[in-house]
Formats: sequence, C-alpha cells, structure tokens
Amino acid sequence: MTTRPWEIIRSPGELDLALNKLEGSHFLALDTEFIRERTYQSRLCLVQIADVENIFLLDALALPSLEPLGRLLANPEVTTVVHSARQDLEILYQIWGELPANLFDSQVAAVLLGHGEQIGYSALVKEYCGVELDKSATRTDWSKRPLSTRQLDYAADDVRYLTHLYLALQKELVECQRIDWLEADCHQLCEPALYAADPWQAHLRVKGARSLDGDARRVLRWIAAWREEQAINRNLPRQWIIKDAALMQIASQQAHTRIQLAQLDEVPETFINRFGAEIVETVGKAREAPPESQDDLSAAGPLTGKEKETLNRLKKALTRQAEAMGIAPGFLAPRRELEQLVRGDRDVPATRGWRREVIGSLLLAELEKS
Repeated sequence: MTTRPWEIIRSPGELDLALNKLEGSHFLALDTEFIRERTYQSRLCLVQIADVENIFLLDALALPSLEPLGRLLANPEVTTVVHSARQDLEILYQIWGELPANLFDSQVAAVLLGHGEQIGYSALVKEYCGVELDKSATRTDWSKRPLSTRQLDYAADDVRYLTHLYLALQKELVECQRIDWLEADCHQLCEPALYAADPWQAHLRVKGARSLDGDARRVLRWIAAWREEQAINRNLPRQWIIKDAALMQIASQQAHTRIQLAQLDEVPETFINRFGAEIVETVGKAREAPPESQDDLSAAGPLTGKEKETLNRLKKALTRQAEAMGIAPGFLAPRRELEQLVRGDRDVPATRGWRREVIGSLLLAELEKS
C-alpha cells in the first residue's frame, strides 16, 4: 500500500487550496485530536482529513475558522468516514451546530461483519492493510506547539488507511446484505439530539445512579442538572464541580440543610461554603416536585426474582441469535434495553428498525411466555 505524504494546514488560504483538492471526492476520511481534561467542552486541536490521494492535517488552533470544512462535509454527495464516530461528531456539532450529511462509521461496519463490539482502528488496519501502526504518540498533548514530525505522522495514520477500510468494509456489507443496517445506525449517530447538552439527562451519567429509586432518584436528577449547568457555564469538567460520589450521598440522604450536608463525608467543606445554599435550595425543590415530573432513570430499583428469571431468558435468546448472526450480543441489544423490556417498556432500540426484525420480535415473543 502506497504511503501518501501529508500536508499541514495553518492559514485560511492553505485551507481553501486543500479543500479545493478534496472537492469531487465522494468519500472523505476524518479524525480529530482534542483535549478535554480541564474543560467541559472539548478543545479541538487538529483535524485530519483525507481522500485516496491527499492527507491534510488542519491545525485547528491556528486556523481562525473551520467553517469551509463544515460546508464540505454537509454536502449530500460526500460520505464522511470515521472510526468510532461519536466523540468526533460531538466536537463537529459543538463547532458548527450541524453534522455530516452522510456518515460511514468503520467501527459499526466492522461489528456488523462480526469483528467484535469494540474493535479498534489499529486492529482493523492490521487485518485489512497488513500494517502495524506506531502507537508511540498516543499520549500526545495535542494543544502544544510545535507538534513533532513523529506526532504528525501518527495523526496522519489515523486517516491514511480509513479510505481503504471504507472500500473494503462497504464491499463486504453489500455482499452480506447488511449495508442498510449500517446506514440506519449511522443515520442515528447523526441525530443532533445526541450531542445537544441536556442537564435534565445528566443523572444518567452519574456512577451508581441505578441503585437509587423513588425520592432519592428524583433528588439526584435535580442536583445532577444543577452540576451540569455549573460545568457548562464555567466550562469545567463536571467532576471538578462536585464528584459523583458526593452527588450520590446527597441524593441517598436527601440532605436538605447545611448541617446535613456537613455530615456527609463525601461532600467537601469548601463546596458547602461556596454552593451549600444552592444545593439546599435545589434539594428542596426536588423534594417538593411531583413524582410524575421526573424521567425514568432506566432502572427503577432492583429487579424482582421473577424479573431476573425473565431477564436470563432474554439474555439466552439474544446470545443464541447473536451467535447465529456473528454479531456481538450487546450491539444488538445491550443489557439496559433487556431490563427495560422486562420492566414493561416495549419501545426500545432493539424493537425498532432493522433490529426489530433480527432480534426485537424474538425478544417480544419470549416476553409473552412470562
């Protein structure tokens, strides 16, 4: 496989020339490098984009705007090829407020072809291209300048082989009649709602949240939303505002006075001094809110014994079907969806679209036996 040279792009003029070379390509490989350790929003540092002939590395810290690239990716005649696209799409949406017109996620494609649910880019490159990628620059701080040639080579490799993977994986998906499944899943990945921050859904990310029920779960939802808003407004990691363990302790104890907050060992005194009044007010509002005002947390307490038996039957049926199809079970229907089905929710992703035909109907039939 030929090694294409890369070109670093640092000025608007260079960007225009690069994008002119890419115009007319029906598919473009894309990757991003960013940092997020000290901020709520990711800081985009580098964008790698390539077609079968060119590789361009766009220095996002030097370029005043990447809007021209956004317009190119929004072209309905262009397919954007990304491996494990979720984080890259989040950054694109953060910058442009829109997403590519067409997406091909090579990780999703590989899973549909039986390569395992978390198959990495390097593993695919080794299998399809016979190349062992250099991983020595994995821990690069992409915000530092100048970037070394070794680091830029590493970044270029992230798109260098994506064009070949796209052609190979697409061909296999067509041959096994699963290309429509890939297109449906990639269409879902390009739904803006996935990337728009919603503080009222922040409780779903709190570690241990599934163990709470009733009033404690409602309190968690309110204080997690408060933390999310603080993190967004200050552009700080949410754990820097207050850690998950502290949120869980406040929610489980329903602490609604400063004295009660001070008795919780996970809640720092400095936090109480700064935000104690706001937390007390927020917990009070949560305690007064009617139960029907809260969203389900995807797990309303532990399953009963009978529900566990039903869940085990669903898992066995899922495993049998997944093995027959050569697809990871969790990709067809993750455990949380099985639990939702057991609890009575029949409208989950596994019962919609192409999944309904291959696994959803089977799971629903199994539920009828309960």
